[in-house]
Amino acid sequence: MRPLFLSGFGSSLRVCGHVLEVSNGTDGNRQTFAAHQLPFDSVVVEGNSGTISFEAARFLANHDIPVTFLRWDGSVLSTLLPRGPVAGELKLAQFASHSNPKRRAQIARAILEVKLSKSVELLRFLSRFYPCDRAPVEAEVNRGPSTESIPDLMGWEGRTAAAYWVEFGMVVNRLWPEARFVTRKGKGKSWAQSATDPVNALLNFGYSLLEGRVRQAVNSVGLEPSVGWLSETAASKLPVVCDLQEPFRWLVDLSVIETIAGRQLDRKADFLTTENYHIRLRPHAIGLLAERLGENFNRTAPFGGQRRTLDAILFETARKLARHLLGQSKKLVLNFPFGAFDGAIDTQAAETISALTYSDARKLGISKAGLRDMKRRAAEGKPVRL
Repeated sequence: MRPLFLSGFGSSLRVCGHVLEVSNGTDGNRQTFAAHQLPFDSVVVEGNSGTISFEAARFLANHDIPVTFLRWDGSVLSTLLPRGPVAGELKLAQFASHSNPKRRAQIARAILEVKLSKSVELLRFLSRFYPCDRAPVEAEVNRGPSTESIPDLMGWEGRTAAAYWVEFGMVVNRLWPEARFVTRKGKGKSWAQSATDPVNALLNFGYSLLEGRVRQAVNSVGLEPSVGWLSETAASKLPVVCDLQEPFRWLVDLSVIETIAGRQLDRKADFLTTENYHIRLRPHAIGLLAERLGENFNRTAPFGGQRRTLDAILFETARKLARHLLGQSKKLVLNFPFGAFDGAIDTQAAETISALTYSDARKLGISKAGLRDMKRRAAEGKPVRL
């Protein structure tokens, strides 16, 4: 995942002499990229000012690069996608699986199992650094659904999510109590869809970036985005896109925590409050989050006998689902390794350890050998904590 962000008045995409010219209104930078030498794999447009020429749209389509347009609140408005395969046989198989209650529930459960297992693994990883406990979430995962029906599967997800956001809240409130994060879901739609705190605003934006990437994956294999399994069919939704986001949402959650832990966000400078008291990200916060999310999606994990980036695994997940629908694989297995995250989450802890003197360490009860090992780990970017 290597998105190119365009934001601010004067942003533009055009082609001049077979070269793509990119102007970013936020910082005033202008860059040029030759054909087949683009360092980004998607374009994300934030805001409603700027221009894109027909030739630039064709240029990006020829390079299989989608353009995602975001609303003011960071949600996805629309996406310009390259032409995907016709895949008539796949779509017929997809419709048949949706119409069969047992088959639909089996696919929905396979998707949920990956999502919930990754939620537990993320909390296990975070507990090395922060006061959170995976046990309540793991208990709900092990409890399972009452029956193998879509309503009960959704209830299983809801119970697990409620426990998960409690533990997630403990982490972000430890790192940034001023943000006043309460939970992901409230009595209305204000906390999630229209964020009233900066943490939910970051989560919303991160999920939008993930949605844009999943739309590209769905398009690349020829799945019909409007008919899914876990998510209900509705006029304003793309259920398949929602379904295939689930196994990878934890990467957005991790990226938000890492962005907050980097301590480069300023509540007043990096977030805008609207007249309805909704929170919107400013360009600096967008850049920090996008950088973390891109780095995490480009991490590698063992998969299929080789190391693959999590971004590549996302696309392979869509292909696995397509092969299963076509009967090319009998069992649908979507799980993948959590991956090794060697970078220190809390950069302030790493900086503190690097600056710690032997005399100060002795006062803290840290031995000279222990301090040497901690300094070495901090220098190598490995997990450290005080």
